[in-house]
Amino acid sequence: MTYQSQGHAGPPAGSGAESSSRSRPGPNSGPNDAGQRIARLCHVLKLVEKIAGRPRAPQGALDNQARINRAYAHASPIVQRRFDARIAETAAWVATGVEALLVAGDAPAHAAAEQLARELDRALDTLAHMLGITREPRSA
Repeated sequence: MTYQSQGHAGPPAGSGAESSSRSRPGPNSGPNDAGQRIARLCHVLKLVEKIAGRPRAPQGALDNQARINRAYAHASPIVQRRFDARIAETAAWVATGVEALLVAGDAPAHAAAEQLARELDRALDTLAHMLGITREPRSA
């Protein structure tokens, strides 16, 4: 699950066109930065896919944290706020879904896990698109 730039993540570094507010660490630097939040959701996706019985998907999210953070840093403040809201919403419903899978046990877990994995996969695509990057096609 690696991410590729779509070429409109912001001005080249050192061009003088970048905003000073974009170059400063913001509230989403450190353990809650965009790359780490995406990586956590990707990790949950792998776990849910395992419950669903899907074959192991390729890794890549942790290797792309710097690129995701760079895209986030170059995004406009409104895009950053929209991203923050969407990722918080996604994390909330994913947590609820995983909790439901754990409570349900084995019987309905495979179908529910498959649905949760599909929805999370789509949400990760949407989050990447918000930052002007794309995910590589997944082989599953």
